[in-house]
Amino acid sequence: MAIKRIGILTGGGDVPGLNSVIKSATYRSSENGIEIFGLRRGWEALTHLNFNDPTSRSQYVVQLNRENTRTIDRRGGTMLHTSRTNPSKIQKLPAHLAGKDFPVSLDGATKAWDVSKQVLSNLSALGIEHLIAIGGDDTLGYAAKLNDLGVKIIGIPKTMDNDVRSEEAIASDLTYDLRSGDPDFIDQLVALTFGNMAFDAILDGKTGFMSAMVNGCYDLVPFPDPRVGPRKADVATMYNTERYRPIYVNKRGLPIFLSRA
Repeated sequence: MAIKRIGILTGGGDVPGLNSVIKSATYRSSENGIEIFGLRRGWEALTHLNFNDPTSRSQYVVQLNRENTRTIDRRGGTMLHTSRTNPSKIQKLPAHLAGKDFPVSLDGATKAWDVSKQVLSNLSALGIEHLIAIGGDDTLGYAAKLNDLGVKIIGIPKTMDNDVRSEEAIASDLTYDLRSGDPDFIDQLVALTFGNMAFDAILDGKTGFMSAMVNGCYDLVPFPDPRVGPRKADVATMYNTERYRPIYVNKRGLPIFLSRA
């Protein structure tokens, strides 16, 4: 059965290139006669959305098209906004979910609810048949859980911390404060390619995969196992800690623009 509607969201912190992914997915949707809906503020869109409230729908859901995404790739950050929300660890339920029965656990010393069944309900209400999740270790960790719950989902890794397993990583000489700056050529090139790879995977009916760099080449790999936790950056080989900058020497044999990771 042909896909009629997909969703896309960005979770975690900003990096340059997010808008390029959104634009490429939107343009491919237009070319294939598929509707695409942007979910604002990452996973919060699917945990806090009250589908029966028009104000809530306008706050969290926007239909994307060629017109409203035409120039977004020229700027950093994400037009969909973002948040650090993990639906399996919600510490404060939105008002319309208060009193409902959700699994409860402890996130450290804090009570947390797993509202995954609300996420599934909102995806169904929105008619979203396939989802693109862009984010780091926590965002993709929850994407892996949704895949296990039967949601068709493709991930795109996005990390300033180099903590997504499976990563080679693109090295950018940016401080944390500049993470939402305008994308450069490499940011746009990789982001546009990752977006198109994700869309190709959707058209092929794949789920549970994410775009990645493997041995310097573009590839699709399974979601990292969230039980393993985030990868730690190899500070000793990647950074000059005395000068607070990346190491630029001894790069022979490495793929262009990529680190040893």
